Amino acid sequence: MFTRRTSLHILRDILSLSMVTKAELATIANLSHRLASNYISFLEERYLMGRKTVGDVTYWHVTPKGTAALGRLTETMQLLGIDSLDKSKHQSASCILWGQVKDRMEKGQRKIIDLSVSISSQRDELVPVKIKYIGHHKAAMTTARHHGLEITAFPNRQHAASETITLGSHAGTHMDAPSIFGDTSGGKPAKTIDEIPLEWCLSDGVVLDFTKKQWGESISAEDVQEQLRIINYELKPLDIVLIRTDSSKHLDKPGWRNMHPGMSREATLWLIEQGVKVMGIDAFSWDRPLATMVDECKKGVKGKLFAAHYVGREKEYCHIEKMVNLDLIPKPYGFKVAVFPVKIEKGSGAWVRAVAIIDS
Repeated sequence: MFTRRTSLHILRDILSLSMVTKAELATIANLSHRLASNYISFLEERYLMGRKTVGDVTYWHVTPKGTAALGRLTETMQLLGIDSLDKSKHQSASCILWGQVKDRMEKGQRKIIDLSVSISSQRDELVPVKIKYIGHHKAAMTTARHHGLEITAFPNRQHAASETITLGSHAGTHMDAPSIFGDTSGGKPAKTIDEIPLEWCLSDGVVLDFTKKQWGESISAEDVQEQLRIINYELKPLDIVLIRTDSSKHLDKPGWRNMHPGMSREATLWLIEQGVKVMGIDAFSWDRPLATMVDECKKGVKGKLFAAHYVGREKEYCHIEKMVNLDLIPKPYGFKVAVFPVKIEKGSGAWVRAVAIIDS
């Protein structure tokens, strides 16, 4: 095991010497060569140490990330009036400080926020979800019968539980593929969900706040541009844009389907023109509520029924519906989003376990 004190000194001493060999590292830290190798691997994995080979000799050095970690520790020590970790009277404080640095190394201060709802038979969906739960005891009985065994052959008369699920491909948090909009997209055969490039599904995220919009209202291209000006951000190709309405806070309440504003055709088209391929919303639909659009259609308003969806017939893109927790993302940009859809052959959409990944 490496002590907190030894771990800190290794980084500090390597920094002062610029580069060291494995043998020098072992000598500096008073460690065996095996332990030194293990520690090198530990620091390399966390990008705190890098290697350089000159001829037949390999040297290690502290990376800028490792230097920054030591710098943060030094600043904290100065604020607390600690001159050196060698002083026994500061031992407790030293251990606490090193513990914080160790957490930074091991975790990289990474936070993952779940942006998905669970698949539930209790939730209002266009296609009702049915889940048949097969418990451990029943699984043991069924398997024993199938293979001609006694149920006692299974420890505690239990076997692997499972579920049989009936649901639509657009249940829960899901991604709509271009093929949902029509047979073609931009004059070419529309991609099905299993054809979506994986590069689209892991990229930099941007959250735009439209919580002041009223239910049934439309989010215009100007609204999107104004929010980008407010957060001082310029979109780049493959950014994943998340539209926050806070409609998800009403999830499972009666009438939730209609409790949200929606994206307009113009706003959707503008995002695509900036190179955005995937966008999502924390509401039942990407468009305005269906009840609102149907009411307008009956009154003779044309071109508004699923107008944002149908942009996908002209320009290729995907959107994600029924996201949650966009309010928990602590900053409007500077984080990653992962939204890989389940690979359903020739599917028009699929379920997504969407997450935001925040590294400080």
